Amino acid sequence: MNAAVDFYLEAQPDALRTTLMAARRLLLSLDDRVREEFKYGVPMYYYHRPFAYLTGVPRQPYAHIGLVQGVNLPDPDGILTGLDKKQVRHLRIATPAEVAHPGVLTLLHEALAFDQARGAVKRRR
Repeated sequence: MNAAVDFYLEAQPDALRTTLMAARRLLLSLDDRVREEFKYGVPMYYYHRPFAYLTGVPRQPYAHIGLVQGVNLPDPDGILTGLDKKQVRHLRIATPAEVAHPGVLTLLHEALAFDQARGAVKRRR
């Protein structure tokens, strides 16, 4: 685990912290090769490139799991937000229990698979 991410999480309000920590555990459990770094003021999650990040929403009771290539991911449950963004999409998570939603897990696996495929294509060149 990353000390800068620990510090970021500890600075969050209690309810938001527990939600962010649940999301963090899920992201790190997706694959043993997922790396956690603190960049751009938020926890970022990498496989080949950044594929996700966590952020609390100021003055709001929920967190965002940002999916860097969210525009390229299927969303059959319609749970992605940020449709006005060019590339990034967000999962709005209000409680630790929502982190366990099957649609959330599916989208995180899709985001990781997309990054894995992009890295494989880049290495072939």
